[in-house]
Amino acid sequence: MQQKKYIRYAAVALMVVLFLLSFMNVVDIIASFFEPPDRGAYQDKDITLKEFELVNKALEIKAQGKDFIYEGTFDSPFRKLSFVPRRRAGSTPKKQKPVKNLFLKGTLIKENALAILEDEDGKTYICKQGDYVHNRLVAKITEDEVTITDAGGSTVLKVKER
Repeated sequence: MQQKKYIRYAAVALMVVLFLLSFMNVVDIIASFFEPPDRGAYQDKDITLKEFELVNKALEIKAQGKDFIYEGTFDSPFRKLSFVPRRRAGSTPKKQKPVKNLFLKGTLIKENALAILEDEDGKTYICKQGDYVHNRLVAKITEDEVTITDAGGSTVLKVKER
């Protein structure tokens, strides 16, 4: 008889525990309806959309004055700082250099097409239609070729490896 009594107490205790657990679960479910949906957790879809927005902003080209082209010379770090080479008085300036060959490295076609050109010295120029590179006008940019014009006529550059 005493054994049945313990079984009844155990059964009642088990029912009370199960009731409390189910009540806590119901409370969590009800509380989830009142919480904001993201709750500080990042969703993969949101991250990829933000990344694509950043990439599109980086690819948008807005001309703000003249494009930057570095045409300087290399300065030796071993030269004395006080030494500045000067041109002698009365010396004649150097003759104009012959026109350098240009090579098309690639194009980027979007709202404003861009061409990546490289001269034979290895200097790279990123230009749009209407820009000048070595006194040559970039007349037309398409997916796989660029047309440049100068006093001698027009030339079509195509992408090829050197």
